[in-house]
Amino acid sequence: MAKYVIRCTDQTPIGVGHDAAHIVSVALEGSSQCYSVSQVSQWMDEGHTFVTRSPSTGREADVRKYRCRCGYQTLRSAPDAVRDNNLDNLPKCNCT
Repeated sequence: MAKYVIRCTDQTPIGVGHDAAHIVSVALEGSSQCYSVSQVSQWMDEGHTFVTRSPSTGREADVRKYRCRCGYQTLRSAPDAVRDNNLDNLPKCNCT
């Protein structure tokens, strides 16, 4: 199966802190198209993998499906010591 690198995200509600927002769509390296969390989740179920990549170190973090304590299905990057490869810290896609 394929491995995809997420380059940006869109979150809702817009303008709130990352602890209160949910990722709703992403765009992948090499593509200008945006994909919903449900599309990415389906591809994960089919065996594809998704990562983020740090622009400063090149280090990758795995991306996983995540159900927020509020019940919202979203995505989360694996925690590591590199801040700029976290999904919450990626640039905004402006898809929504």
